[in-house]
Amino acid sequence: MAHALDRTSQSLVDRTRSWLEIAENMWQRAVLNQMSAPRPTPGGLVGQYSAYGSWDLAPDEALVIAFSPDNAPYVSLQLGSLWFTSLDYETRVTSLNQSQMACSATNVCTIVIAG
Repeated sequence: MAHALDRTSQSLVDRTRSWLEIAENMWQRAVLNQMSAPRPTPGGLVGQYSAYGSWDLAPDEALVIAFSPDNAPYVSLQLGSLWFTSLDYETRVTSLNQSQMACSATNVCTIVIAG
């Protein structure tokens, strides 16, 4: 039992260290106030792409994102923390899928993010 608990606690330390390194590496590469190019999602479904960005908005500023989803069968946007955790979705809108987005007749979807 002692050996199993020792292995379990070491696994927790190792995995925590790994996630901290992944987050640090990702956000060090991210250009502030810019969206990355979409790329295949590592470990995701075949054909699944993702992009990420980091913004520093003042209280009186808003971020407007406009894009064309082309023929994607599913599109979504999710806001999260630097630790890849969800924001307060209970009291605020923190994610949208394509049926909730404002998309024009010319297939351009627009999302506004504000504090």
